[in-house]
Amino acid sequence: MILNGTGRIFFNVLSLFLLVMLFLTACSSVDISSSESCDEGKSADSSISDLEEVEEYEEFIEGEEKVSEAGEAGKVYEDEQLLAKEDICDWWHAEQYAGRGNDGVAVSEFGLNGSDSLIIAYADTDTDVEIDSSFQLKKGKFKIVHIAPDSSVLTVNETGKENNRIITMKKGRNVIKMVGQGAKVKKLEVKFAGINKSKFENIYYTEDEEYVDKFLMDEMKAGTIKKEKIMEILSLLDETTASQAFSILVLQAAKQKENFTTDELHEIFAYSNADTSIHWLEVSVSCGGHEPLGANTVVGFMPYMKSTFGKRELMKVLSKEEFFEGLEDCIPYLNSEELEICLLDYFESGGSMSSLQFSKIKEYLEESTIEKLNEFLP
Repeated sequence: MILNGTGRIFFNVLSLFLLVMLFLTACSSVDISSSESCDEGKSADSSISDLEEVEEYEEFIEGEEKVSEAGEAGKVYEDEQLLAKEDICDWWHAEQYAGRGNDGVAVSEFGLNGSDSLIIAYADTDTDVEIDSSFQLKKGKFKIVHIAPDSSVLTVNETGKENNRIITMKKGRNVIKMVGQGAKVKKLEVKFAGINKSKFENIYYTEDEEYVDKFLMDEMKAGTIKKEKIMEILSLLDETTASQAFSILVLQAAKQKENFTTDELHEIFAYSNADTSIHWLEVSVSCGGHEPLGANTVVGFMPYMKSTFGKRELMKVLSKEEFFEGLEDCIPYLNSEELEICLLDYFESGGSMSSLQFSKIKEYLEESTIEKLNEFLP
């Protein structure tokens, strides 16, 4: 078949469209996995109807992670006292995970070593809840349990057979958990009925959500928050709360002579009010609590700063040895007024600059700024 010019264009467009559709189809399956945090990769917005069938896999995970029954996460399955406490796991892997809400969850293939809360409900009064569950156990041990306010544990389903169970959630904190010991399961479904906000004081889908809502503020007032925990839950905090938490962490770090890593600061500035957070870091640097930052680090943080105040505070945390290098790199982010303010701050704090260095930035300065700086120049 010979195509004319119009035909060739149509054929090329059609080919491109088919390639795009094949790419989107290939990317349609979801693979969520984690071996560090049981709360990673879980969504409260997904719908069970979104779950798609996927191919059977000979191996659930290539190079399957080593899990230990003797470790703390492995012991949770048999130890009800440990199970009733906070979740702990060292392996969490899901293929096609959907749900995480009042409707429950559905997972095509799931691996777990440790415990994982599905729902945490604070009942106002004793309330009956219906739980439908089923799964196919392929390896290890797996069960679904209810933990009552008195920390007693009731096994809801350990066989995997289709199970319809009505449990009474007593007044207080009730938790539905999945527990695994080197467990691999297929076609896991857990559905809830009777859990709605009209019957419960609070409903949470992860321990992190519960911590933010019920415990974080009290710990912040007491100054007992921990950096590791705050870094885990930053994405759940509003900007103001994240900055308040950072101000406490900065004080703690100064007392312990510790510094935040560049990656930690990037995360903090991304989720907090960066202009406020950089102020607390600048206070710590000026008091000798946190070491000054290098030029490359500071220029990487500049896009987070939205105000003149934030940019000014960021430039103040630059080490004097690297100030000029950092200033040169940050000039594209500073208007003439901000540039003047940062230079005056630097010189008034005892900084110096050679004639050669000044000549390199002079073209960016207003005449009025140059006049103000003359007294500081050699």
